[in-house]
Amino acid sequence: MLRVVVEGGCRVASAVVPTVERAAGILRRILKADTFDLGVACVDRATMQRYNNEFRHREGATDVLSFPALTMTHPGELPVVLDRPCDFNLGDIVLCPAVIAIDAAELKVCSDHHTIVVLTHGLCHLSGFTHGTVDDANAMRSEEQRLLRMYEQIEGLAPHTLLPLTTFS
Repeated sequence: MLRVVVEGGCRVASAVVPTVERAAGILRRILKADTFDLGVACVDRATMQRYNNEFRHREGATDVLSFPALTMTHPGELPVVLDRPCDFNLGDIVLCPAVIAIDAAELKVCSDHHTIVVLTHGLCHLSGFTHGTVDDANAMRSEEQRLLRMYEQIEGLAPHTLLPLTTFS
């Protein structure tokens, strides 16, 4: 099941829900994780700032936070699940559409497209990818590129419309 919620009554957050729902559904199918539950919360800047401080001990709002429910043995390989409902939960992603919109404007890209890129980044984290080292960042960027190329094909977007978020450290 996919569940997208808006916290804080933010109008900007409400506007991205259709994009997030569609993109999350497509990306879960690409990942072969459509039988797994995924929660996505769209929050305002103040809420994201509070979450970023509480969970990452960093000041300011960020674009995305990911909270994996599963421990991946190998990044990108979904675990074999038993029949317990908790085994079918990928985790939760928190998006801040206000920050995403600012970043999109700075990058001179479409805000909806950047939302898809940021969501993809969050899903890569739920799939066990990290970017703490150069090697990890390279692997995560490669996975983002793979997912985004497939997404572009499915949606009929021009190649390289969606650019990975992860950079080489």
